Parts: sequence; C-alpha cells; structure tokens
Amino acid sequence: MKRLTSIKLTLCIALAIAVFLCSKITYATVEISSITENNVISVTVQFPAPIITEANLYHHVGMEDVSSIGNPGEPVLPTKGVNILLPAGKKIKNSRVILGEKITLPGTYLVEPGGEPAPLTDKIEGTLPKDAIYKSNNPFPSEIKKEITIQEMCGYRIAVFNLFPIEYIPKDGRLSYYKSITLKLNLKEDVAKRIKIRNSPADKEKIRQLVVNPQDLYSYDMQMK
Repeated sequence: MKRLTSIKLTLCIALAIAVFLCSKITYATVEISSITENNVISVTVQFPAPIITEANLYHHVGMEDVSSIGNPGEPVLPTKGVNILLPAGKKIKNSRVILGEKITLPGTYLVEPGGEPAPLTDKIEGTLPKDAIYKSNNPFPSEIKKEITIQEMCGYRIAVFNLFPIEYIPKDGRLSYYKSITLKLNLKEDVAKRIKIRNSPADKEKIRQLVVNPQDLYSYDMQMK
C-alpha cells in the first residue's frame, strides 16, 4: 500500500511539473491599455518580437496577434488595427504617436512583396517587388499610424486606426520594431453631432467587445439622461 501511495505521489508531482512547464511555453502577444483624461484618449499597444520565416526567395515577417498585409509589390508587414470609441459629443482635433523602445534585428532581410488579388481558380504567379520601394533607403512604411475612417455602429462613433510596429529599410535589408506605440487623440466638442442610440444592452456589449476603450461607453449613458 505504501509503495502504491508513493507511486501515486510521484505521478502527481510529475503531472504538476508538466502542467507548469506547459503553462510557460506560450508566445508573447499584443497587450493594449487605454485611458481617457482631459479630452485626451491615450491608447498604448505593447508589441511582441516579430517572427521571421523564409518563404522561397523572401522573408515573411509575422507577429503574434497581428495581421501581416501589403499592397501588390510592396513589403508585407504586420499591421495592427485599433478601434477607438469616441466619447459622446466629441470628435478628433488631432492625433500623434509616442514610440517606445526600438529594437533592430540582426541580419538582413528581403521582405516578401504583396501579391495581386486573383480568383481561386486562377494560377497565382509571384508579384515583382516595386523598385521604387525595394531599392530605397527610406523607411517603409513611411508612417507609424494611419487613420482609416470614422464609422458609426448602433449610434456609437468609432475611429479606426492602423499602427505599423515594423520599420523596414529595403535597400539595406534592415528590420526594426517598436516594443510599444502610444496613440494619443486630442478631442474637441462636436456640437453639430446629435446622439441617436438605443438603450440596448446588446448594442452596448457589441461595442464593448469591439473597441479598446470600453470605459468611454458611460459618456453615452450620460447623454441619454
């Protein structure tokens, strides 16, 4: 009986160690935090190190939790979309970014170019890289952030931005990434915009899941009172 108990105890310890080790084998992922104060929304995105793999003649640059996209003939790089809820009665006055630590990766890389869209039934051929970009010493992309659009969903206004954490110098083949990017939106009153939302918990939950600053939902509640 003592021998059986000892075996069970040994198995339990081994299982606990295995579970502990498995819990440690995880990939770093994107972390996002936000704060709204004095008509300023600050959104900070923490980026993990990029994952680079060889793809034929080129290198594919990926990043956990971030999609890699690129126009035809242009470098395909990680692009993080950020949805920001604009508080009720506010609009964007201007925006800027604050960059965190910049890490330059060792080695040189030829980043794969984006391909031309084609029907699934067609034979897909490689798209040649654009010389104007790949023979340039200018950083690509040329900007860290890009405001895509301001959309309205269920009466809530959402600003959509793209953030580009990777900097590529095509001619030299150098790759760098920013460990964090903070996007700051300065707001001002939007007196011309009338708030029209339904008092729907389902709508509110949908928005809560979509945006990075759900704490600003309360501003719409205040407008309805």
